[in-house]
This record gives sequence, C-alpha cells and structure tokens, in this order.
Amino acid sequence: MYSFQRQILCLVCRETLAVPKEYNLRWHFETKHPNLTKLNPNEKIIKAASLAKNLSGEQQIFKKVSTESDSVRKVSFHISKEIAGAGKYFTGGEFLKKCMLIAVSELCPEKRGIFENVSLSRMTVQRRIADFSTNLSDQLKQRVSEFCFYSLAVDESTDLKDTAQLLIFISGIDKNFVITEEHVLHDR
Repeated sequence: MYSFQRQILCLVCRETLAVPKEYNLRWHFETKHPNLTKLNPNEKIIKAASLAKNLSGEQQIFKKVSTESDSVRKVSFHISKEIAGAGKYFTGGEFLKKCMLIAVSELCPEKRGIFENVSLSRMTVQRRIADFSTNLSDQLKQRVSEFCFYSLAVDESTDLKDTAQLLIFISGIDKNFVITEEHVLHDR
C-alpha cells in the first residue's frame, strides 16, 4: 500500500482506499489478494519494494513528459521573443521550425519528435508576443505605482503609411531611490 494525502493506493491492483484504517487495509488485502497473504514477512517486504519501484518508474515517465512539455513551451516563447525583437513577421516561426526540423533530422534524428512539438504557428507566435506585451505592461504599471516622483514626455508622429504613433517616455524614482526609465510606443 502507498499513501497519497489521506488515501491509500494498493500497489498490486492500484485501487485507492478512501478510509485509511487498519481494518479496511486488512480486508482489502485478504479479499482481493489472497495469494499474497501466504507470503512470509520478508517476501512481503521484497514484493512491496518491487511494486513501489514499478509505481515510481511509471510516475517518472509522467514527470519526463511534463518536463519535456515545459521545455518545448519555453523554446516556443524564446523563439517568439526573437521574432518580435527582430521585427519579423509572425509567420517567420513556421519558417524557423522547418529549418530546425531539417537540422535536427541530420544532427540528431532521435530528437525530431521533441522539435516537432515546438509550436511556432503564426497564431502561437502572435499569442506569445501578446503575452510578453501584457507581462511587460503589468511590470511597468507595478513600477509606476511605486514612484514617488516621475516625469513624462509625450510625442506624436505618423509613420510612412500615415498611422499615428504615440511615444511616451516615463522616468521615475521610488522610495529606495531606484530610477526607472521606459518608453512605450503606441500605434493608433
């Protein structure tokens, strides 16, 4: 038996016992696994250790998949950040993924499946960049709310396509004399 937050998991049949009382454990063991009741105490310990090791191994598989999934998501965010920083189109992610798959097929084909899971579609890149923008905006709002003194400079101009753009430059100081200077470009 293996304990999970007030529930007991039987290592043999993987049933959970909601009420962890000795009577319930004994009843489950004797009625569901009568062949194991014939084992001597040392054999029971060895059998329990073996079953616990198997369960632990199965749980490690799920942890590996989760860790791999987190890594794939991080890579997607990093590449999206580079696309935004370079001012490239959101569809650049799809091109980069094709290039990565070509390279990985030649260099380490056993890892191709992991690279195929990296999502770099136009919509994913757009969503990742929007997440970055929201995060940076939230961080700036938090810092601005802590300013003791600040100054603003605002400039409006138009680009080559007559799209109005507003540039806001903010400089401030907080109670610990930490100076923050940021500029924000807003298209209208």
